[in-house]
Amino acid sequence: MSRPHAARARQRRTLRALAGRYGVQVAYRDLTGRVRAASEESLMAVLRALGAPLDSASDAPEALQEHRDVQPTFGPVAVAWEGKLVLVAPAGVRCERLDCVVHHEGGETRSYRLSGVGSVGGRRFVVPDRLPPGYHRVDIEADSGRATSLVISAPSRVPDPGGRVWGLFAPLYALRSVEDWGIGGYTELSRLGRQVTGRGGAAVGTLPLLPCFLDDPFEPSPYMPVSRLCWNEAYVDPVRAAAMVGIDVPSSPDLRAQQESVRAAALVDYRRVGALKRRVLGEIAAHICDRPRQRAVLERFLASHPHVADYARFRTACERWRRPWRAWSGAARADADVSDGTFRYYACAQWMADAQLREAAGTGVRLYMDLPLGVHPDGYDAWRYRRAFAEGVSVGAPPDPLAPQGQDWGFAPPHPFAVREDGYAYLRACLRHHFQVARMLRVDHVMGLHRLFWIPRGMPPSEGVYVRYPAEELYAVLALEAHRSGAVLVGEDLGTLLSSVRSAMRRRGLWRMYVLPFEIDAQRGVRPPPQMCVASLDTHDTPTFAAFWAGADIVERRRLGLIDEAQAERARSERSAVRRALQRTLREEGYLRGGDARAVLAACLSYLAASAARCVLVSLEDLWLETEPQNVPGTRDEYPNWRRRLRCDLDEAMGMAQVHEALELLARARSHTEG
Repeated sequence: MSRPHAARARQRRTLRALAGRYGVQVAYRDLTGRVRAASEESLMAVLRALGAPLDSASDAPEALQEHRDVQPTFGPVAVAWEGKLVLVAPAGVRCERLDCVVHHEGGETRSYRLSGVGSVGGRRFVVPDRLPPGYHRVDIEADSGRATSLVISAPSRVPDPGGRVWGLFAPLYALRSVEDWGIGGYTELSRLGRQVTGRGGAAVGTLPLLPCFLDDPFEPSPYMPVSRLCWNEAYVDPVRAAAMVGIDVPSSPDLRAQQESVRAAALVDYRRVGALKRRVLGEIAAHICDRPRQRAVLERFLASHPHVADYARFRTACERWRRPWRAWSGAARADADVSDGTFRYYACAQWMADAQLREAAGTGVRLYMDLPLGVHPDGYDAWRYRRAFAEGVSVGAPPDPLAPQGQDWGFAPPHPFAVREDGYAYLRACLRHHFQVARMLRVDHVMGLHRLFWIPRGMPPSEGVYVRYPAEELYAVLALEAHRSGAVLVGEDLGTLLSSVRSAMRRRGLWRMYVLPFEIDAQRGVRPPPQMCVASLDTHDTPTFAAFWAGADIVERRRLGLIDEAQAERARSERSAVRRALQRTLREEGYLRGGDARAVLAACLSYLAASAARCVLVSLEDLWLETEPQNVPGTRDEYPNWRRRLRCDLDEAMGMAQVHEALELLARARSHTEG
């Protein structure tokens, strides 16, 4: 090998070694089993986003040496499962004994002198007393230096309420009622909860209920929220908000005409709905702030929810300056208060949303909520917690059968080093926000606790690489926060997945997702649901049951250009085999007594309801064999994602004979299973 080629090879090896030090995978295996190696350009971009001092690949040797020279005595975070704290000195650090002081979350302080056990590399120091659950601090003094670490003392498993339940799923925006304002809302959520519990169910699931940009910028996707620390103002019921402060809802012939117009539409017109509700809620907010007693109640709410006032100031600044926060000048500050009408609107809307959502949670139903993986890059969280996010990259997914070109979800990933140094403050705040009302929480893309697919800006998803995360620490935060609220955690474990993810989920007590079409083997039939899961026929990202059965989704994906004709033909052939396998299993189990879609639906519901699954969650739309999806992955303007409303209002839907029969079937089968 010539000298230039040898030097180039050494440079590539050094770059890969540096990537390993930063937790960047230099290759991954896709769903087909093919190994995909990361390009040098991708590695360089991701390493720079992680903070590596690289201008070009030739800087890799110096950057690697610099990383080796910065050898920490102890890490910034330690996990104490079940309160057992073991401090581990990094390999290469000579440390025979140490003194440490543990500062308990509750204020107690305890000191220890510890001798190490094990080899010099990775020597262990065991604190003899078990710590109570909580976030503690340990100050360490050793021969090798001093360090301070956050200690997460967590139960080894998340709570398990026991029992087997069933529930209904519906996107909140899609729900209709005779008095809605062109979009479902917290009042409709309460109504659905009462309908479910009244028929023997226990859970209601929906998409994220977080605020979105509905003006400029415009991004209605519930998976691209402005914040994961506040609620969506568009779901507030103005009539209940007015009653909450003892006034009649502001009205006029023009306002009533607009309400009727948006209510009749088949799709949510977010801009019109947002403007209409804001007009009314703004008047209610002005009323609140003009009356000292009600204003005092609002101010107490803001004092107990510090993120709300900060969020309202941010939204006010966004509207005042009309440009993303990264383009704000030095004079552009988020400094508004209740004297500003925009601030009043956002602050009061959050107060009302909190009250109405708590009312929905008080119906006796378990709210099964969704914690999205990311946030809008121009949103509040990205502004307030900017160090927590990596710049110059976005999160996505590699190519797979659902999205052959891969997916770029458009938001920045959490920075794995910065979030540790901040003691996971942002994640803790997000979880606590949701656990105020949620008794079940779905963690979107649970593999993100282990690794995330980073796509360098300007590159296609096929050029992305995986970056590792400190999974044990993240599971500890989840377990501790769930333990404090008594909530169940469900991991979204669909798609490309490491085998170790489900092992970790089982070990920590997270339920998995069981989606029936994904569990059908054309040769062996249906894999039965495990006990610790939420079992369903579909999700918001998959075809409805009726579309799956008829193959309508294949036709739609072909029409949208997501697959070519050869792929469509292959999909149709595979679907036929899957349908036959499903029918075979359902007949063998004694559930299927007919061949049409409704008979197969009833058999599937019976099969899931009689299974060991802790929760069976059924999409309301499946009960009348809806074929139109709520979301088509890989599309944006080609399909009205996140906008389609139910075909009828909630009371009409629950009164349908086929819906009533399906819910009776679920209640009987689950009750029989319990017995």
